[in-house]
Amino acid sequence: MSVLSANEVFLRYDSAPSMFKKVQLDDVVMHASLRVEAGKTLAIVGESGSGKTTLARSIMGLLKPRRGSIFFENENIYNVSPLFKKYIQSQMQMVFQDPLASLNPMMNVREILEEPLLTHRYLLKESERNQKVSDAVDKVGLTAADLQRYPHTFSGGQCQRIAIARAIILEPKILVCDEPVSALDVSVQAQILKLLLELQQQMGMALVFISHNLAVVKLMAHSVSVMYKGRILEQGDTDKIFSAPQHPYTRDLIAAVPVPMYPVVHNNKGRLPFDVGLQVVCTNGCIYLDRCRYRKNVCQLSQPPLEDCGANHKSACIFANKLL
Repeated sequence: MSVLSANEVFLRYDSAPSMFKKVQLDDVVMHASLRVEAGKTLAIVGESGSGKTTLARSIMGLLKPRRGSIFFENENIYNVSPLFKKYIQSQMQMVFQDPLASLNPMMNVREILEEPLLTHRYLLKESERNQKVSDAVDKVGLTAADLQRYPHTFSGGQCQRIAIARAIILEPKILVCDEPVSALDVSVQAQILKLLLELQQQMGMALVFISHNLAVVKLMAHSVSVMYKGRILEQGDTDKIFSAPQHPYTRDLIAAVPVPMYPVVHNNKGRLPFDVGLQVVCTNGCIYLDRCRYRKNVCQLSQPPLEDCGANHKSACIFANKLL
């Protein structure tokens, strides 16, 4: 069952007007559609600047789409009553890339964890609030003694555990994780990923996992959406995406992994995934035309829509199911 869906979402950031030149606003996310299933993990992958975090901010209700709609439990999150909006906010929580920066340095851990309860569960008695704080700390592997400490006294991994505890204390239905381990040491990354998987199993949460690390995505996700320059170019089950990618960009992403993890697409005989010297300037055609090794003249005509190319698999390439 789908707990959240986005339909043809367009996003852009407002720009300050200029008296010297005309300000042209471009969409940073276009035609984005996705579904998050209850208890499952959807990964959004792509290089830096592809629009992953911007789309996540819109899912969280922080950036209203210029066009399109986002539904949580069949309700448009940007067209609901203030009371239901507050309920949605309590059911969708976020874990950020920089754990220390996401925590208030003036609050100790207890105050950090109590803040969501005071905002969304203000009718709780103090004893009930203390129990929820204790439970959250226990779930993420911290101790009661840590409640009186401040964020700057913890390591990066411990700060991320605090951030996760704050996110799960309201028992949300969706947890959005924006590069949650990229700022951590490799050994700590594995611990945090294991923690997220355990919490998902215990609490039945859906995860939206944003990352550029394909090895982590393969471990964490049930399904994957691949973004490039603000567009979703491929979607599908994780196994299908990695074993039989149907868009050249997805193939190039996997081929760029610096270890022989996925030999199915390592058929380039040592060539780089693309040759920047062969870039083609085209404003009307496929958005990946300038880097694509499979491009043909027909690719210059229009941007292919995201269409079915198999069971639970979509690709925005006219050569889907025909790639070598």
